[in-house]
Amino acid sequence: MPLNFMLPRLTNGTLSGYQRRDSYALVLGICLMTLPLATILHSKGELKMTIVGTKEQEEIWNEMENGDSHMVVKAGAGTGKTFTIVEGAKRIRGGKKGFLAFNKSIATELGKKLPLDCKAMTFHSLGLSSIKRYRKDAKVDTKKVYNIIRNIFGPEYKSAPALNKLVSLLKSSLADWESISDIRAIIDQYNIEFDGIKDEKMAIDMLPTIRNMCEDISVVDFDDMIWLPVVLELPVEHYDTVFVDEAQDFNESQRQLILRACNGGRMIVVGDTKQAIYGFRGADSASMDIFREELVNKSTRGVKDYTLSITWRCPKSIVAEANRFFSDYTCREDAPEGEVNVNAAFVPKGGDLVLCRVNAPLVSECFSLITQGIPAYVLGRDIGYSLQVLVKKVTDDSSMTLERFLPALADHVDKRINALKLQEKDKQIQSLTDKHDCILALAGNVNTVGGLLDNIKEIFGEQGKKAGVVFSTIHKAKGLEAENVWILEPQLMPHPMATTPADRQQETNLCYVAITRAMKTLNYVGDRVG
Repeated sequence: MPLNFMLPRLTNGTLSGYQRRDSYALVLGICLMTLPLATILHSKGELKMTIVGTKEQEEIWNEMENGDSHMVVKAGAGTGKTFTIVEGAKRIRGGKKGFLAFNKSIATELGKKLPLDCKAMTFHSLGLSSIKRYRKDAKVDTKKVYNIIRNIFGPEYKSAPALNKLVSLLKSSLADWESISDIRAIIDQYNIEFDGIKDEKMAIDMLPTIRNMCEDISVVDFDDMIWLPVVLELPVEHYDTVFVDEAQDFNESQRQLILRACNGGRMIVVGDTKQAIYGFRGADSASMDIFREELVNKSTRGVKDYTLSITWRCPKSIVAEANRFFSDYTCREDAPEGEVNVNAAFVPKGGDLVLCRVNAPLVSECFSLITQGIPAYVLGRDIGYSLQVLVKKVTDDSSMTLERFLPALADHVDKRINALKLQEKDKQIQSLTDKHDCILALAGNVNTVGGLLDNIKEIFGEQGKKAGVVFSTIHKAKGLEAENVWILEPQLMPHPMATTPADRQQETNLCYVAITRAMKTLNYVGDRVG
């Protein structure tokens, strides 16, 4: 069997650990144990290898190497998109190349695999470098917006978290800060919960002032790093070829920053519309289609479309389950059968991934394992923070007994729900109810508010617990995988409150994401989803 055919099969089609040039010797050593020397290319005393992928990958690589068009690659879950990008980047000769990643850890990991002439960076680092060119002494302050809010409304303004979220979404969407209808649409769409109608009106009235203060480039937060270069039209470092991954999750501000970095250059866009699940935080589920349209309209290069449809992660039964929602997902010919269990007894072990549509069941089951001495944690420090915020809206007294606190909490939640009902804000009611249920689940073994807050910190404390059972909402789980995946309360998928076409599509995508995390066994703790 030729070496170039065997390589993808040795590593489930990803070769993710062997893409650095200094690691080829390891792969070669493995292959020499089973393959004839005649299959290895020899040139001028050097051993070389030719990597041959699937038909889909070869078509993509050929266009990267020999073509000049923009490329849009739709890649399903576990289809080897990272390997495809890395190998493709090696085949593009000449020019300045850059890869844009969503976070620092992804950029760092890819930086080890990409060729030396391709720079891996985050959106934030690209934007910050643009700002630093304009203002060298610009300082980073993650609390910039909170400080602005505090200066305007005072430290007692209870709706600071809600206003901070609204400002972030206005930046990411490049919306009009003076359009009342646009602002209220964002508040409703993204479930922003102000502490009453009065607070909400005060916030809206002050938004133009807040925007002017946000445009101060001497101090920037993370949103500013992407937003300011776009709205102030600052020069952005240019690349001849720009690779972008997870394109289905981009917001308008990110798209415009990318286009500025690739002005006149070549764009290679990779993503999966089936995994577009971040609409709640400003991502546009039509991002890839919008990208494509902009490239067609603003460039003479043309755009070519490609697909990666063969998953190397999921066994046959998991793929069949995913195809209940999308029919264009396939597995490799030699994939194992795998297993899908319905109404399974919940008995997770270390390394398992437990998913749910909402937080309260995760918190309850995770807390139960912890009290049994079983290592477990819930992903999402922001969720833990939101629970602490809700507690502190009721009291700042950590010594208050839960006997007094829980009735006060219930009263606070009831009043907020009644107010939200008058405004027909069903999503906010759902979110608040979920938080309340989480707090009740964590109140069982303590007597004071301080003990409750300690439980919140414990259950969402992810450090040092990587060997335990991982609990996560489906939104937090994208990018994760595990041999054994559990889905709690599958009857909530799709969520019954998803009524609009956009909401229903997001729910369908969530089902797909949850199912495709499983590498061996998928367990429904109840009836199957959908």
